[in-house]
Amino acid sequence: MGYSNTLGVQTGELGQLGNDLKISGATVGNTVKRITDNSFGGGDAGRNYEMEGKSIAAGLEIAVAWLNNWSSATKAIGDGVGASSLAYSNTDAENKKQTDNVAAAVK
Repeated sequence: MGYSNTLGVQTGELGQLGNDLKISGATVGNTVKRITDNSFGGGDAGRNYEMEGKSIAAGLEIAVAWLNNWSSATKAIGDGVGASSLAYSNTDAENKKQTDNVAAAVK
């Protein structure tokens, strides 16, 4: 495996990663909506299984809370990665402009 002696950031790929993360977070959020739109309670388990139904409902509430956290965090990370991609691009553009100005002044 070869390694490069240069350090760089491929902003297109970084931007795509940020977008993919936001899509993933939204997908998890949509799954949470499907779960909450089809809630399950104590009586849903059947007349003789109300306690079990309540236990399942409580477990689903915990899972929904964690999935909501996961969705929010993933979307926030995607936003951060996307912002980093823009910052890298803007910094590179500004550095190129300054380098070009110095090169033109030296000529």
